[in-house]
Amino acid sequence: MDAVSGIVRGFLKRLALALLGAFLAVFGILFLCLGLVRFLTVFLGEWVALTIVGLLMTVVGVVILFASMPQRKH
Repeated sequence: MDAVSGIVRGFLKRLALALLGAFLAVFGILFLCLGLVRFLTVFLGEWVALTIVGLLMTVVGVVILFASMPQRKH
C-alpha cells in the first residue's frame, strides 16, 4: 500500500508542477503580447497593433501544432 501511495503522491506532485509551469508560461506570454501591443500602438493604430499581434500568435500556434503532430512514415 505504501508503494501505491508513493506512486500516486509522485504523480500528483508532477501534475501540480506541470500545471503551475503551464500557467506561468501562458501568463508570461500574455504579458509579452500585451506589451508588444502597447509598443506597436506608439507607431500604429490600436486595432492594427492588435491584428498584427493576433496574426503573429496564430502563426506561432499553427507552427507549434504542426511540429507536435506525429510524423507518418510510409
